[in-house]
Amino acid sequence: MVLDDQHKQACDELEEKRTTLKTIRPTTAKMRKDQHRIKQLENQLDKSNVIFNDLQAQNKNLRQEIDVWRKQQRNQNRVNQGLTAEIT
Repeated sequence: MVLDDQHKQACDELEEKRTTLKTIRPTTAKMRKDQHRIKQLENQLDKSNVIFNDLQAQNKNLRQEIDVWRKQQRNQNRVNQGLTAEIT
């Protein structure tokens, strides 16, 4: 009788630990799903970074082009001022 009670108590404790472990540790399927989602998000982030870097490069080129145009405008203004001074 004592042995049966100890066995029943041990089985109850084991079952309680199993249920506690299930609630604490996620299932393998959930872990796989989470890993898959993480991989998807990392891929999406990589794609977004590529697009961002391309836009940064285009922006840099456009800024350089604008700087060239500004220099040309300054030079043209100087020439025009010189010609205006010669005319008057």
